[in-house]
Amino acid sequence: MKILYVSSPLKSNYGGGEKFIENLVTNLPNAQHSFLGGSKALFDIFEKLQMEATLSSAGLEPVTLKNLLLSPLSFISGLIHTLKFRSQFKDADIIVSPTSFTELFFVLPFVRIFWNKPTVFIIQNNRFPNSIAKSPLLPILKWMWNKYPVVFMSKSQENEWEKNGKLAQNSSVIHHGIEISNEKIVNHSEREEIVLGFLARIHQEKGLDTLLQALSEVQCNKKIILKIAGQGDYLNEIQNFAASLNFPKNVQIKWSGFVSDPKNFYDDLDLFVFPSRRESFGLVVTESWEKGVPVLCSNIPVFEELKNLQICDQEKLLLHEVDDYRDLAAKIEEFAEKISFWREAETKLSIRETVLANFKIQDMANSYNQVFEKEMKARL
Repeated sequence: MKILYVSSPLKSNYGGGEKFIENLVTNLPNAQHSFLGGSKALFDIFEKLQMEATLSSAGLEPVTLKNLLLSPLSFISGLIHTLKFRSQFKDADIIVSPTSFTELFFVLPFVRIFWNKPTVFIIQNNRFPNSIAKSPLLPILKWMWNKYPVVFMSKSQENEWEKNGKLAQNSSVIHHGIEISNEKIVNHSEREEIVLGFLARIHQEKGLDTLLQALSEVQCNKKIILKIAGQGDYLNEIQNFAASLNFPKNVQIKWSGFVSDPKNFYDDLDLFVFPSRRESFGLVVTESWEKGVPVLCSNIPVFEELKNLQICDQEKLLLHEVDDYRDLAAKIEEFAEKISFWREAETKLSIRETVLANFKIQDMANSYNQVFEKEMKARL
């Protein structure tokens, strides 16, 4: 099976979406993968994996008013792009488009008209449903999504798109999968301080400001260390915000920057805190669980969906009201009071068991393989 991935997002952030693609292409059985598009992040991943990759922008992502007004030029650019790389489109057994409205509106309609190639759309975020619902390009989206299968990361994400009547009849939900390590869960029972962690692209929507405010209000007898990992355009602003807060003497903030090995990062934690305001899945939640680390996160729909799969009953309760730093502070205080329970091996193993039951990377790859094979058979 020759799979051609096409993606030209407005901006590449090297986040969970790119990690998902890397996990998929390295675990999908009996497939040959190649990439064509303007996403530098995905281009870098395919090059790293020594797979065929071509960096070429097909047009402007129509998610801003300016880009939308320039859509006629993007249609022309998309047609030129389609014809220029027609051999790659024609040679592919199936085309996979992970969250790219450039391809959806300006390239794949031409591919459909010229060659009617098997195609699967993977929607990795829920950032644009409302704006797309008001777009004059919406009929193209409906035309494409009613023809080809659409895969969502979570049921809550699917529901968000469905509100606007844009859901394809042959859509499905496939949760992310992650690698399962054979390493023993790290024991921190003798450690006096409580270590919290935050790992994400440093962006306003991730809610790091809420976490910092919460720690400026938290009341706890134990020393608390927050390790912040990640990079992004919001970094300087959030560091200035942190500098403006008055933290208790027993609270320490450590900025770790980019983390090349997240597994070691999670291993050092007692609690992963993720107060995000908007997610389609939240890969870091499952990565934390895989290391036996509980996750305290906001009560947005997708996190509630993941928590419902959690085997450890107490872990399910680690949710706070989104944007409510006082509620988050209270939840951190409650966690600190029960730190012995959270450090018990039995507790950590039950948390990890959730990943083994629901988020194995090979199960995810097999599910996508079934979607791809079904789509190819439908075009025969």
